[in-house]
Amino acid sequence: KRKVSFEEVREAMAQYLGIPSQYIVTLDDFWDIPKADESKYTGIEVSHSDESYETIVRGDGFHDLYEDKLADMSRYLAALLNTITVIGYYLDDYRCEYIAYLPDGQAKCAFEVDHGHGFDIEFSSDFQPPLI
Repeated sequence: KRKVSFEEVREAMAQYLGIPSQYIVTLDDFWDIPKADESKYTGIEVSHSDESYETIVRGDGFHDLYEDKLADMSRYLAALLNTITVIGYYLDDYRCEYIAYLPDGQAKCAFEVDHGHGFDIEFSSDFQPPLI
């Protein structure tokens, strides 16, 4: 867990997606893009907390980033940015709430915990998600 800047996330996502970084914009800017151009762009919001998960990234766009592709990008970003990345668990068994990818490539099952101060996770030792 570490604070990752908008620029770091932007550059890493652009590198992964193989697009110029100028096409990764803030979510606010994304919603203002004309319909004719929106398919080129991805909008992200990077927020930080001192009390829980240090960086949270939300995004929207037209890239096919579902399930295995999202997991692959999450694993890539964890290694490149040297931090833990977390995505919702999308497989049809419910032994995990999230999959956390560690910088060394490991995947761990995780659950949200409520400490009363924002999003945070706890790893489960009972089940390891499949590596995709």
